[in-house]
Order: sequence, then structure tokens, then C-alpha cells
Amino acid sequence: MPPPRAVDSAALAASAVPGAVLDECHGPRGGLLRSSPDAMDRLNVTVDLPGGERLQVYVHLPDALRMSAAAGDAFLLAGGRGFALGEPPRAATAAETELLGDVLELVDRAALGPLRRATAATRTTPAAPAGADGFTLVEPDGSEIALVLMPGSLLPARVGAVTIDDYLRTPVAWIPRRATHPRLGRCELLFEDSAVAWRPDFFAPPGAAGDQTPADVPPRIKFVPDPIGSRSSAPVIEEVRAARWLLLADPGDWQERARRYGPLEAMLEAQNQQIAGFPVLTRIDGEAVMAVPFRQRPGGPAAKLPEDAKTRAFDAGRELVVYPHDGDLEARCAAGTAALQAELAAQRLEAIGPIACQPYVHLQEGPPSAAKLADPVVRVSVRIR
Repeated sequence: MPPPRAVDSAALAASAVPGAVLDECHGPRGGLLRSSPDAMDRLNVTVDLPGGERLQVYVHLPDALRMSAAAGDAFLLAGGRGFALGEPPRAATAAETELLGDVLELVDRAALGPLRRATAATRTTPAAPAGADGFTLVEPDGSEIALVLMPGSLLPARVGAVTIDDYLRTPVAWIPRRATHPRLGRCELLFEDSAVAWRPDFFAPPGAAGDQTPADVPPRIKFVPDPIGSRSSAPVIEEVRAARWLLLADPGDWQERARRYGPLEAMLEAQNQQIAGFPVLTRIDGEAVMAVPFRQRPGGPAAKLPEDAKTRAFDAGRELVVYPHDGDLEARCAAGTAALQAELAAQRLEAIGPIACQPYVHLQEGPPSAAKLADPVVRVSVRIR
């Protein structure tokens, strides 16, 4: 992790610290929060537990969570009540509900939820580390949560009971990528999307809302109403927002891909554009292409691109999506492409644009490791009419 900016937090009034920390971590004047005031309250996060189990977590902070595990188990926590979303759904056990609460607490603290909700902050003496600046945050319900900053900076070292061990540095933000929870242990976090427009019933307890599946969807294809999707190994249809691709020739080498991709993403983020997913690998007019997906933020400025920049625009609509589960990156891209081509033909769906492979890699940090490429998460998709 690069060193954080040196800041004398002791020179700040305690009441100013929550806002200063949010500006530091989520970008000047709100950065990640510009698209809407509660952008970082509506998140899609991947959490890897210490034992290797991967959880896909969807939250509307501070108190709503849906979660799915690699084994296919799905759970909901709403209003303090836990549910197992099987067939039929049931009330979660005490142990399952505790786990859901722990995951929600982990994500909320890593997303700095207590700082956004704080109604007051007072300076306290932190237990550790030496030289750190400590605070007590007061939430709207009167509960108190400790905040400890890294010495000489505005980066949190601890929020409540959660210790933040490592950050991902982007051009505009510091995002926790490793954090330790007292019961869960040290977890890996990947914040995949923010400002998610959850459908109204997404966090409703079982039986609280009817079937929302549109009648015009072909019966063999499962429709996924939420914008994140299910990471299904069989093709599903997802609703997606408008986006643009900034295109460049694919060099084919990960070292060179990272070298070219990083500055383009940094340029877009510096212009307050929202990066709309992971790097795209595709073919257009027979040529191998790499793309940076992005979109203009609501009420934000349009992107100012070089005159020779090539882009491709997609309106809001639907995509046919699959997440192959077997093989390395190349094998998963090939399998996903074949699965989508077969489903397009079987369902007589019309594709809009090329099939896109999106490995879940952070090229702004550099080329992915061999281990990452051997067992990647890969989203393979195609827009449909």
C-alpha cells in the first residue's frame, strides 16, 4: 500500500473529523458520493472469509443485507430478522443470524457508514496504536462507535470493532480491501459497485412482495431483477444501466494491458466519470479490443476524451450474462462465449454489440497474478434487444 498523505488530525476540531476522513477516503467533495448522497450505503461487495469461503453481499446500510455463498445458500437480514431464502424460505437460525449481522457490521465499518451517520464526534484516547488519534462517533440512535486513525493521517485504522488492515489506492479514493472482524477474522473485501438502485422489494422479508418477473421474458431464461445479478453458471438476463466503452487495441499481454489501462481509468475518474465495471476484453470487426467501461454520473459532467478516442455507447436495457465456473481465464471466456451463443440461438434473441468478457481484475494496480488468472471470476455478457 502506498503511504497515505501526511495530515495532522490533531489540528482539526473533532466535529470536523468525520467529514475530513470521508473526503480523504472517498475523494474530494465526496468523490464516490457525488452520484447520490447515499451512494456508499447501497453496495455490492465480495467478502472472502479466512477459511476461503466467498460471500456475495448486497447491502443497503445500515440495516439491510442479502448474501449468497458459493454453495448456493442465500440469506436475508432485514430489521434485525434473518431468513434463509431456500425453497421454501425459513427463519434463519441464531447462528446464521449472528453471521449475517457480523458480515453487515464488517461491510458497514469498511464502507465508513458510522462516519456518514455521525451526529457528533469527540476526541478520545485510543487504546492503540501509539500516536494515533482517536474519536467517539455518536450515531442518530445515540449509540457510540470508536474511530481510530492511522498515525499522522486521515485513514481509519479501526472503526468500531473492525480493524482495517490494508487499503486499495485508486486515483480518487482509499478503499479497504482487508479488514479484521472479531468473530469473522481477517477478510478480503472487493467493493464491486456503489449507488446501486435496488428494486423496492429486494430486501423485503419472504412473502412480503409478489413475483416481479416481467411477462415478456422467455420462460426458459431466469430473469434477475436486481442490477448486480446472481453469478449464475447458466445464462440469465439482467437489467443494466447505460454505459460507454473507451476502446483501445488489445495488446494481448497483461503487463502491457495494465500499462495502457491504468492511465485511461485515472483520466476518467479525474473527470468525475463512474467506472462501470471491470476491464472489457472483446472483438469488434474481427479485431481484439480492450475497453474501459464508464458512464456519466447523474448531474455530472460529460467526459472530455482525446479527439482520436474511439468509444461505443450502450443504452440502458438488458444483457444475457453468464459466469463460467471452471478453468482458467481463457477457458472461462471461451465457455461463456459458447454458452451465450447457444442461448441466443435457442431463445431467438437478437444481440446488440459483441460478446464481452470481464475478468475481475484491478489493472490500475498492475497486471494480475498467475494465481488470479488461473481461478478468476469472469463475467461474460452480451446486450440483447
